[in-house]
Amino acid sequence: MIGSLEAIGRGARESDAAKTRLAIGAARAGLKNAKDALLKTLDAELAVWESKLDVIFSEPAGREGMSRHAGYWKEKLENSI
Repeated sequence: MIGSLEAIGRGARESDAAKTRLAIGAARAGLKNAKDALLKTLDAELAVWESKLDVIFSEPAGREGMSRHAGYWKEKLENSI
């Protein structure tokens, strides 16, 4: 999961929508049967990113925001372990 979030952030920074889309898909697959509330929240957030990826990638601020937010989730998950 941490690796997928890192890949999402990296893909956003590099403006690579295809790489980001794959990383989001991998992260969501890992959360498929999540029961923890934090993980369910992350899955909901990833679903929004997935559905709005074209809009997010149309602006530099959107890509930067996605990268920062992926880092936030990575840190949040690392601290919850």
